[in-house]
Amino acid sequence: MKYFFIDAKYKEKIKLGKKIVDKLPQKVGLITTIQFINSVEDIKKEIEASGRVVKVSKGKQKNCGQVLGCESSAAKEVSEKVNSILYIGTGKFHPMNAAMETGKEVHSYNPITKVLKELDLTELNKIEKKKQGAYLKFLGSENIGILVTTKPGQNDIKKAFKLKEKLEKEGKKAYVFIDNTYNLQSLEDFNFIESWVNTACPRIIEDFTCVNINDVL
Repeated sequence: MKYFFIDAKYKEKIKLGKKIVDKLPQKVGLITTIQFINSVEDIKKEIEASGRVVKVSKGKQKNCGQVLGCESSAAKEVSEKVNSILYIGTGKFHPMNAAMETGKEVHSYNPITKVLKELDLTELNKIEKKKQGAYLKFLGSENIGILVTTKPGQNDIKKAFKLKEKLEKEGKKAYVFIDNTYNLQSLEDFNFIESWVNTACPRIIEDFTCVNINDVL
């Protein structure tokens, strides 16, 4: 099946206002999604006019400041130079990944409701504990399943077979599972698998107990 992606841009002009800007720290890393990417430069100038420093990076994306839900290199590249990350957009999915990638506090400004919030790290801490538990389970497992997706941009079959070879040298059994979209519940049918390793979207761990490939290879 062929795909055609069309960028959907928010048409309204985004202005934070003095009350919002005054709540920000002295050094800010600015990120957003493709919907609001056209406003990045104006927001940067507005914050800098208050005497604050704003850092914006392109990362691995095509636009400066752009992030995806599972890819926050634009935030990570500026994290050492700022006090916090400012996310322009809606929801928690993207800012949560930025927090996981950078270890920084993240503020979210919703341009629709015009509300600034600091990300609640309670859910993030739960995910970190889940990751630690999955890693300990992986270390003690003998039969390991490695998940590979055929989705463009997420396919990492080379790392999958590299890990398979590494595990087998350690005397363990490793099985590579390849699909486009996983029904995570159906993986429970493979009850001989003691631990799963994910090579696809790293956010899968939020819905399914597994370890990410970069944590074990």
